[in-house]
Amino acid sequence: MKEQLATIRSEALAAFAQAGSSAELDALRVKYLGKKGELTAVLKQMGRLSAEERPAMGQLANEVRAALEAELEAKGRELEAKALEARLEAEALDVTVPGKPVTMVNLDPDAIERTITITPTRVKRLLVPHILNGELAIELPGIAEKKAYIAKQLTEETWETELRIEMPHKHYVNMTPAVAECRAKMYSELHGGKV
Repeated sequence: MKEQLATIRSEALAAFAQAGSSAELDALRVKYLGKKGELTAVLKQMGRLSAEERPAMGQLANEVRAALEAELEAKGRELEAKALEARLEAEALDVTVPGKPVTMVNLDPDAIERTITITPTRVKRLLVPHILNGELAIELPGIAEKKAYIAKQLTEETWETELRIEMPHKHYVNMTPAVAECRAKMYSELHGGKV
């Protein structure tokens, strides 16, 4: 019986390591630990052992079961992480492809063109996993990094007219025609058409 338990342990651990999917891993769990599994079949033979042998074999069987269950759980977590990583990779944006043109309504009252078409040319990745398997997957920036980011925004990504204290540049939000229509309807109903 001792040899049978050792064989089941080594075969099961090797099979768990080779599993490539959660379904395959579950089938292996049933094969080795299920009601009609190999380990259960060996445990049913415990009644044939002498009273002196039973405690030692029972302890060994429990150790084998615990080792198999621990490996099953670890392999299950590994497969889940791989599946999530594959899904995130499949859903990632290709930032090298130019964006699709979008028609927007310009709300600037001084603008000559009321509708403009924008084709995004610079895209930043939006789908960045922050938490994976219940753990933080990104390194949070420190105070110095935050200050450097704000300084870069102010020096490299902001127009000079926005930085002026007197007469700063006005920001009007551009929106899609459907949103602009909804906005106009709400102003009409709630404020008598006054914006």
